[in-house]
Amino acid sequence: MDHFDVATVMDFLEQRLPEPEMAACGVHMETCLTCAEMYRFWWYFLSTIESERLVNAPEQLIDRCIGIFPGAPARNGFRQEFGRILFDSFFQPAPAPAIRGEHAARQIVIQMDEVDVHLRITGTHSKLNVQGQILPRIEGISIDGARLTLLALGQATQSTTSDHLGVFDFRDVPEATLVMSVELASSRFTGVVSVPESKIGG
Repeated sequence: MDHFDVATVMDFLEQRLPEPEMAACGVHMETCLTCAEMYRFWWYFLSTIESERLVNAPEQLIDRCIGIFPGAPARNGFRQEFGRILFDSFFQPAPAPAIRGEHAARQIVIQMDEVDVHLRITGTHSKLNVQGQILPRIEGISIDGARLTLLALGQATQSTTSDHLGVFDFRDVPEATLVMSVELASSRFTGVVSVPESKIGG
């Protein structure tokens, strides 16, 4: 049996699998440390969020959060996709020829369906500079004038547009988890990605 994906683990935890599959998964985890560790992680996660101490947020607050979140429902006619981080120098050592820039800068490569986004983050605390470039993954995609929105969770929101080379930058960004959206009017595409907080420069 191959390693479990998250969906299978969640189905196993919540007992949504047929009995033969439940039994097979249980046997598999007795010999597979990787899947057993994944099971323990998600079991702990579920037990935490199901705590009686948790309360639902007021509907008014939920609506307000959805309204300011860059990943709120895309405009009519736009297709929305969540991007994924392929490389983050905060968590992985950079392959020398692949990522350019001084060693102190945090380098991130994000992949979306139609574009890649390269980010370079420098500075400390409330004075982070986020510079980047959008690179098309599909021939004919226009990156000139792409609209970018950056939300520092619990702090501030900024917006800007890219130039004809796809270059953009945000200044004086607070140090926090960042959520960025990229909207390409030419192909009616919106991509959203979350970048975890790091401590750059101490």
